[in-house]
Amino acid sequence: MKQNFEQYLMEYFVKVEPTVLDDDIPDSFSDWLENVDMDTIFEVADLFGREKVLEGKQEVLDAINLKK
Repeated sequence: MKQNFEQYLMEYFVKVEPTVLDDDIPDSFSDWLENVDMDTIFEVADLFGREKVLEGKQEVLDAINLKK
């Protein structure tokens, strides 16, 4: 499934805040997002970008292999 940055950020939040209950995730994520420092956002964005680059490379390799 293609994932956008907000979804990726929420997955990150769930990993760093494992005690938040499922029902509380949306509100807790919103609160966390309002208070998180920008360095953390940049770090997560960098990880997201790296994953997207790898996904793109894999799609190209898959397309090349289909042509063979």
